[in-house]
Amino acid sequence: MAGWYGLTMTSATEYRTMAADCIEIAKRMSLHCDRERLMDMAERWLLLAAAEDAAETTLDCVGSRQVPQSRQMQNQRLDDGI
Repeated sequence: MAGWYGLTMTSATEYRTMAADCIEIAKRMSLHCDRERLMDMAERWLLLAAAEDAAETTLDCVGSRQVPQSRQMQNQRLDDGI
């Protein structure tokens, strides 16, 4: 876990790792309010992981830019003169 501060996180796996770290730390907290805060943080990491998973399934890579499939279809129609 050391050194993760300030990193740009981009993968769902990294978000899930952070959630797991929060849960492990929460298990060691003696105060309920501290455990609750860490569990809330873990939940947020998991929400980010789910959002990243959803983004990966709805976006296709086109060159170095990601374009939603609906936008690709619109571009194809324009290219086809529709």
